[in-house]
Amino acid sequence: MKKCSHQGMDSDVIFYAMLNLNDCGKLITTIDIHICAKCRQLFCDYKKIGEVDVKYGDLGFIGLKKGEKWAVTLYNLGNGVTWELIAIKPGQLLKIQDKEFKITKNYTLPEFEKNEEKSIYKLIIVENNLNKTLEVGLP
Repeated sequence: MKKCSHQGMDSDVIFYAMLNLNDCGKLITTIDIHICAKCRQLFCDYKKIGEVDVKYGDLGFIGLKKGEKWAVTLYNLGNGVTWELIAIKPGQLLKIQDKEFKITKNYTLPEFEKNEEKSIYKLIIVENNLNKTLEVGLP
């Protein structure tokens, strides 16, 4: 069982919830969300559907720094979704494929200059989507 280290004490990290991402009805990933039984910090772990080699090690059990939240970045030009699970915080510069964004104080992407960009670049906050299946592909 994974452990969370805080205030000099260890505590168990237990399974808490999940988040599924679909691309046009097809499951592309499941993100498992774990929680520390004592401090309630969230940890995430994922598996890309169809991926045989897992290259990220203990990615999801790395603790977040103060003010950070787990998020999924999405990039979609209509020929498939590219996504990444990351930690974000307000003021952070975030690059999604070919574009750079500054995360707002509300943990969102800034307003887009072009309306069509709303469907290309997205940011999903994990803690706001516990036990959900989200359709992230273009209709």
